[in-house]
Amino acid sequence: MSASSTLLPDASGVYVMPADPAAMRALAARSHCRWRSVDLARARDKAGFLAACARDLGFPAHFGGNWDALADSIDELETESVSGTVIEFMHVHEFARDAADDAATVLAILRDTAAAWRARKRTFIALFDEAPRRETLATFALPGA
Repeated sequence: MSASSTLLPDASGVYVMPADPAAMRALAARSHCRWRSVDLARARDKAGFLAACARDLGFPAHFGGNWDALADSIDELETESVSGTVIEFMHVHEFARDAADDAATVLAILRDTAAAWRARKRTFIALFDEAPRRETLATFALPGA
């Protein structure tokens, strides 16, 4: 398997989902990365975002429901994966529109998480179905695309 056909720690970061989500899922599977999805369809504020993450990422019952607890809980996902984790955030639009400052905080937390995992030679990729307003995110570039 060539390096270009797998996700490596250097690819860790926060991106917009590529146009072919199925190809991205296949790339994650080939790379032995765990795929997780967070549905933000009902999230309109910090509390809704944190509740969606707790529900969809299986955070423990004692999850603190604040930004530090989010950072800690996402970082702990590392122990659950073979070589990395990919988190797909779906239905971002309304949350990002209604809670732009909170969306910016989420991006900062995810970027810090990606940097920490990269430093530990692990892969962490967060994918948004669209970039939150006021933010510029690159679209993840699939190999050969």
